[in-house]
Amino acid sequence: SDPRQIYGRLQGEVEVLDDWTTRLGVGFTDTRLRTTNPFFGNGGSEGDRVKLDAQTSYAMSLGETIDHRLTLRFEQEWTDFKNLFAGGDRSTKHNNQTSGIFEYRFSWNDRVAFAASVRADRNRRFSNEQPYRGELSVKMPWDTTRLRVSGGKAVKNPGFFELFGFTPGFFVPNSDLEAESSKGFDVGVDQSLWEGRIQGAFTYYQSDLRNEIVTVFGPGGATPINIRDRSKRRGFEFEVSSQLAPNLDAHLSYTYAIAKQNNGTGYQREVRRARHIASANLGYRFFRDRALVDVSVLYNGRQYDTDFTQGFTPVSVALSDFTLINIAGSFRVNDRVELLARIDNLLDNQYEEVFGFNTPGIGAYGGVRMRWGR
Repeated sequence: SDPRQIYGRLQGEVEVLDDWTTRLGVGFTDTRLRTTNPFFGNGGSEGDRVKLDAQTSYAMSLGETIDHRLTLRFEQEWTDFKNLFAGGDRSTKHNNQTSGIFEYRFSWNDRVAFAASVRADRNRRFSNEQPYRGELSVKMPWDTTRLRVSGGKAVKNPGFFELFGFTPGFFVPNSDLEAESSKGFDVGVDQSLWEGRIQGAFTYYQSDLRNEIVTVFGPGGATPINIRDRSKRRGFEFEVSSQLAPNLDAHLSYTYAIAKQNNGTGYQREVRRARHIASANLGYRFFRDRALVDVSVLYNGRQYDTDFTQGFTPVSVALSDFTLINIAGSFRVNDRVELLARIDNLLDNQYEEVFGFNTPGIGAYGGVRMRWGR
């Protein structure tokens, strides 16, 4: 293959008043990919994207305790894509999208924080959407507990490869794909204990994904489709951090997740989504805080993936759980030079995150970070 990617962005910012800021920007992406394939022939793809954006924000304070911020944003995006494989649709495909975003934020004396945003998308190829999000957090009168809740809707359009860019002869595009959309919410509590030496957080989340895009396989090849039934995600997250000593910090986290999708015969667990994920981290600072050693233990529970080596009918396979131990360290020589080192997968464990793909064994890395200027 012979890939080429060029990115660029120009941005300017103007502060009209002390509390009023406006930013203008333009960016572009130019991507070219040429491939030589003994089965499907020579080909590749070409793509260009240009994006204009303008944003203005106004902040207003009422006394010393109440703050407001209003933000308006405009985006205009043009995208072109061309599939270069022989036998496929080699015409240039176009799309453009115009978006307007409104956001409002409010805070009162670090006790109440509220934010709401809405986005209006006008798309040439897909139905117009209005994603939105809201969040609220309130600190209790005893100051050690904060309650929070958030929710909203998100939208993701299919990409050009899914619509037009698959390799002819095996991957079959689907120009009738619809955008994915998800609605969800989360509720949680933050708790401080022992005069702030222990910080804990618990969050429950729930979301439903509609029109999820998945790839199905059959005798005619592979093609992406929309799943009409909802894909369901539920779970909770728990984390706690503590300063065990003036130079010793610890952090623990655990996530329990249930992710299911309907494949036509009933709901099944989604691939590559472990039900249990946990981590533990211990950081020790010494030599007058110039040196740091950090040890982390990562656990990834059993999960499922798809085996495509058994023919045109994919088979579900289980990937074993695994545990990784990583060590990182740094030493600040002076204000401008810092030495870095780390060891990943200290026990040289063998594991799979994707079926059939090896993962790195033990690895050691080192580097130097240097700073210039004031």
